[in-house]
Amino acid sequence: MRLSRRKFVSRLFFGTLGLFLLDLFWFEKYFIQWSEFDISNSPSERIKIIQLTDLHLDEIKYFHKSIAKRINKENPDLIAIT
Repeated sequence: MRLSRRKFVSRLFFGTLGLFLLDLFWFEKYFIQWSEFDISNSPSERIKIIQLTDLHLDEIKYFHKSIAKRINKENPDLIAIT
């Protein structure tokens, strides 16, 4: 099957748009990234900060509860919601 240039470009455009929308409305909600950085000079001066971003809180779901459990386990000094 031979594709014309117009069909190829339109399929590429709509396929890319579909993947972008799928990522925007579905994948991003379920992807949780945890990173740790230690910039303290000594363990006695250490402050634990957790930053939460892109929560998409239309309603509380199971993965939000798992995030809350992980935050409670970490016992942070400060929580920043951005």
